[in-house]
Amino acid sequence: MSTINRFILLFIISIFFLSGCWSSTDIEHLSMVIGVGLDKNQDTDQEDLAVTYQVANVTDTTSSLENSEQSDKPYRNYEETGNSLLKSAYDINYKTPNPFFTQHQRLIVISSELAQQTSLQELLDHFIRNPESRASSMVIITDGVARDVLESDDPADIPAHLITGIIQTSKSSRILEPISLVNLLPKLNTNTSFLLQNVVKEEDEITFKGAAVINGTTLKLMGFLTESDLQGAIWLTASTDSGIINVYDEEKEHSIVYEINSLKSDITPTLKNNELSFNVEIESEGWVSEVFNESDEITKEEQLDKLEKLLKEQVESYIGNSLRKLQEEFQVDAIDFRKYVRINYPTYWKEHKDNWDEIFSQTAIEYDVNITVTDYGMVDK
Repeated sequence: MSTINRFILLFIISIFFLSGCWSSTDIEHLSMVIGVGLDKNQDTDQEDLAVTYQVANVTDTTSSLENSEQSDKPYRNYEETGNSLLKSAYDINYKTPNPFFTQHQRLIVISSELAQQTSLQELLDHFIRNPESRASSMVIITDGVARDVLESDDPADIPAHLITGIIQTSKSSRILEPISLVNLLPKLNTNTSFLLQNVVKEEDEITFKGAAVINGTTLKLMGFLTESDLQGAIWLTASTDSGIINVYDEEKEHSIVYEINSLKSDITPTLKNNELSFNVEIESEGWVSEVFNESDEITKEEQLDKLEKLLKEQVESYIGNSLRKLQEEFQVDAIDFRKYVRINYPTYWKEHKDNWDEIFSQTAIEYDVNITVTDYGMVDK
């Protein structure tokens, strides 16, 4: 083959490598969905959805859906109603020149009103089946309106990014570990009761308030744990290694803040005469991070013993209230005690897994909290 022919052949072959992705679309020609809010449609008696799609504002392109209030924000919210998520998405796409692109979606917010009436399996079915859905999208509940949670008056805020950022970076006894769509799927498929983070909007500020309790049988919202109830559940399962506990010393009339450095929980099931029980040993180490008092008597040994006792009583009160809520009011195992039975007593578990929530609600759970204050922070000796 001559040199010229070789050069021509090489040129032709190189065209295929330099052509790029034939099916690619420029980012400014896509509506990049970053968050979705699901509400009950209040404008009809039918059980229709009111869906809010939060789209990153990466283009100046305008459409019939946009308004002057959203034009200066880093996001745009598109709203539509329908009998399904797919229908609402199609209806919006008929009105905007750019197709939805969901592979950057980070958040799904579901209103409590909708979650009480419709199972999460149904509400999330479209996201689960859609191959373009992002499996790492976080799922949360709001004891309010999902559409409002995805709005902000701060021109620099993108609500979907703000919420997911706080949940991902905050290890606290007030905030649950985030649950993504892919991690939620096994719970939905196995009829497992669980907790979801509750987020509400108060005076244009996002606030994390307790947790939503989801029934494993119906996969519907049963109610909410308060903030202190959630702290009890988190201490019981040691699902964080940071956070604070604030106690009040009535004798000294001042508050003391204990900051968690480590938190461990040893949950042991015992099966005797076919009766199940749990024993939970909880240990935490931390330091005094704040004392609302002019003197620093907390460093004295007798005051330290008193503080550790106050902390123990406070945490055990949180745990007791949390267990009463879960076992007596909701009667569901939303804190995954089932896994300890499944591991330690597999035969018993196979026999009772179908009515586990009922058994959990009647099972004795003993717990003991041991808190050690290891440091007082930087104080004047």
